[in-house]
Amino acid sequence: MFGLFRKQKAPDGPVEYENTFEVAASAEAFFALIDFSNPSNAKTQLGHEIVRTGENTFSMVMTFLPDLRFDLTVEECEPNRRYAYLSPIPEGLGKLKYTRESFEIAPNGEDACTVVAKTVGQFEEGMSLREFQVEAGRLAIAIENALLKLKVHAEGGIEDVREFEALQAA
Repeated sequence: MFGLFRKQKAPDGPVEYENTFEVAASAEAFFALIDFSNPSNAKTQLGHEIVRTGENTFSMVMTFLPDLRFDLTVEECEPNRRYAYLSPIPEGLGKLKYTRESFEIAPNGEDACTVVAKTVGQFEEGMSLREFQVEAGRLAIAIENALLKLKVHAEGGIEDVREFEALQAA
């Protein structure tokens, strides 16, 4: 009973989110949006800067966070089928230490595919349960938003994504 008001500790270990969705675009078109080395990469098309820094490494600066650099390491790349990368989170952006994002793409005919997207996130140790719930909730929202924008982009193009972002900002 005396522990009733004690600060509850966050669970240990990473959290994992998995989303499966259908895309009305070819596996090749979807893959181009997530491949950092492709000029058609979704982030590049939105004006963010992605620079190759090594054989499997990239640096990304997002237009809305110009003072932060995200270092990305591609861990798996099987064109049009599989892509995975690790992204340590720069200090000052909450309590998330890194994410590992992976995509498995299965063609469903010529102009459709099924995507299984997994994100594993590791948070700082020592958080309270409440802090963890807030941070994990933010990550879940960010993942859903990013995946929705990828789907919109693959099916409708960059202008549809810009319209979507404008609606979000309103």
